[in-house]
Amino acid sequence: MGKKSHVLLSLLLALALAFSFAACGNSSNSSAAGSGGTTAGGDAVAAADDTTLDRVLQIGIYANPCEAHFFAADLLGLFEEAGYTVEWTQVADGTAQEYLTTGKIDITDGVLDGWLKPIEQGLDVRFTEALNQGCMATATLADTPIDSVEELVGKTIGVLGPIGGGVMDYLVRLIVEHGLDVDNDFEWVSFGDPAALSLALDNGDIDALVTVDSLVWDRVTAGEYKFVTQLSYDPETIAETCCLLMISPQLVDEHPGVAKKLTEILYQGALYAQDNIEEVIRYAQLKELIAGDVETNIDIARSYTFAPGVDLGLLSFTNAFKAYQVAGLIDADVDLDAIIDRTFVRYEGIGE
Repeated sequence: MGKKSHVLLSLLLALALAFSFAACGNSSNSSAAGSGGTTAGGDAVAAADDTTLDRVLQIGIYANPCEAHFFAADLLGLFEEAGYTVEWTQVADGTAQEYLTTGKIDITDGVLDGWLKPIEQGLDVRFTEALNQGCMATATLADTPIDSVEELVGKTIGVLGPIGGGVMDYLVRLIVEHGLDVDNDFEWVSFGDPAALSLALDNGDIDALVTVDSLVWDRVTAGEYKFVTQLSYDPETIAETCCLLMISPQLVDEHPGVAKKLTEILYQGALYAQDNIEEVIRYAQLKELIAGDVETNIDIARSYTFAPGVDLGLLSFTNAFKAYQVAGLIDADVDLDAIIDRTFVRYEGIGE
């Protein structure tokens, strides 16, 4: 079992700072002049024409059905068509940020909430578009009276992954939207293992858990658990994306044409996944990009919306960042426009 802890704001900030310190040593903070024709900021610009990459393309995935945009792009042969040889690397909450900023991977998808504080603290990454909506949830035992965020007040909540990590931050966003106190209204417990997290709920050691929804899908389907919140359906987030395409700053700076091409490829992959999800998931299972029961994974993926968009990505980032400022997790004086200018890359002709 994980270490029990009252979540205090200092812990959340300390974890984010740890990520940012690791990233800042590799930070380039490049501007338009140094990026070969791409720019950070809100203006659409043309990227360099050269889309060649003379090495293996490293893609980081969580091996989850919500990443069907990656699987669809591979199924359609879009990486191969562009001349890229792909190597898949499985990442976990937190490691994706380190891998991206140190160049171990070139692209990944990130659950937005877990990236906000590290980016504000200097994490040097680029994002270009929204990819999909869904994949996070809060669950409790089916026979409990807990049916809302407000009814979690005073309860002990188990978190998959670190305190202050992306999974927890999803629920933090909802808590903020409901006007509740992250520090004082809840008790938080961290678990590194999904099985231990579920066992704690079964044994009554925690009252609810927040996790990737696919990890408890079978228990919900069996009537043992119920979802209290689910990112795919929460009114606070239903019009937004959960996951953005994250690209390493090195790739954007050194291979701007490749970064643009990958943004196009993942845009097309997400569109295809939305209309052909069963085919895409079956392909991913055959390629061993995801594990588990194929029919369950198809059922899970159908609950997500693969709606790529440049403006949607920027809107979701902006809304979530402002919510964190309201909560005091990010200082109200932080210049959001400067953050967007440093991290957001818009390419001409994608999603327009």
